[in-house]
Amino acid sequence: MNNLYWCCDGKSIQGAAHQRTGLVNQDAIHCETIEFEQQRMLLTAISDGHGGQSYFRSHVGADYAVRVSTSLIKQTISAWGHDPIKLCQRVQDLPQQIVGQWRRSVIEHSQQYPFTSAEWSKLQTQELLQQEISRSQLEDDPSIAYGATLLLIFITEAFALYFQVGDGDILCVQPDGTTEHPLPIDARLIANRTISLCTPQAWEEGRLRVCSVQEVPLPAMILASTDGYANSYATDEDFFRIGIDYLQSVRTEGFDRVIANLPMILRETSYRGSGDDITLGMMYLENGSTVRSATSLHSPIIQHPTTRQSLLRIVSPSHGIHHAKERLSWIWLPPLLLLIIGASLLAFKRLSSQLPASLIYPIHPSIPQSSIRQNPIPQRPNQLLPRPVSTPSNPKKNL
Repeated sequence: MNNLYWCCDGKSIQGAAHQRTGLVNQDAIHCETIEFEQQRMLLTAISDGHGGQSYFRSHVGADYAVRVSTSLIKQTISAWGHDPIKLCQRVQDLPQQIVGQWRRSVIEHSQQYPFTSAEWSKLQTQELLQQEISRSQLEDDPSIAYGATLLLIFITEAFALYFQVGDGDILCVQPDGTTEHPLPIDARLIANRTISLCTPQAWEEGRLRVCSVQEVPLPAMILASTDGYANSYATDEDFFRIGIDYLQSVRTEGFDRVIANLPMILRETSYRGSGDDITLGMMYLENGSTVRSATSLHSPIIQHPTTRQSLLRIVSPSHGIHHAKERLSWIWLPPLLLLIIGASLLAFKRLSSQLPASLIYPIHPSIPQSSIRQNPIPQRPNQLLPRPVSTPSNPKKNL
């Protein structure tokens, strides 16, 4: 394990629809590489607030979900990190601990900062629209106003933990690019319906998997995203292809460069797709030798006729074939310029013999049009048919 090249990071952006309506980003994310007694561990926590008038503090709930999860995992590492077997056993109690601590935290927040008249008026608007959440329900259980989902991934050299409450996606990308969900699909999560941290006994409604690295080898990469990402693609198959694209981009361009480009990529995805907030966390789990051998392959990025075509030009702006074309164009440029200059001089001499001297002006060789890089304004592809998104007029509903 001395040749580890593990790293994790992520970005979150305000959705295009939320920018237009002024709704703040409802997502929260925390990524961290933890060093403990010569062990390296990766942690990613992502939460998506439900949005909408009934969940008027869901962005606060998402922030608490990430902070509570991170804090409890670190406490567990401090107590049991010296013993991988016991640590693996203890982390399986985390779901109930996280949900319980989250509920206590948001209820304490509601007591410290009582709901305002403006927030109650938002709820009254929803009641007029015959929504499911009433004022009496919120008075009985203030945590509803903070409703949010949770994606949690914790990776050690001995085991991997995946925990999910509600919608969103966790994708494991194998070295060959095969992409799959590590958790079973919850068939109840359709349209705007989702499990929430404010759901009674939410830890029992969530999905948990803890697997030994010896039994299930770690993938090359793990991606975790809120539902605004997948909802920007016409099909699940289209969305799954981001796995191999990001893996190849990291191998060729480097992890830091891909992360630096993420905000631009996610904003364009939201604009062309769901319009929702999008958050993406990325864990890269390959070692140095794998990275070097994979980079030497120069495998081409697979193009697909959806939003991804324009995005991949941002993620991976240069590959071997593009460099070859650039070198070839520079080889022909000097002869082309000489040819243009010669033709211009010949035309000048012919013109000067026919016109008075007062009308003769120097003629400059023109710049070849091929050297000008064209950047057309991106158009929304017709084949992109995103599913309904969480907007103020179409909020998520707790199951």
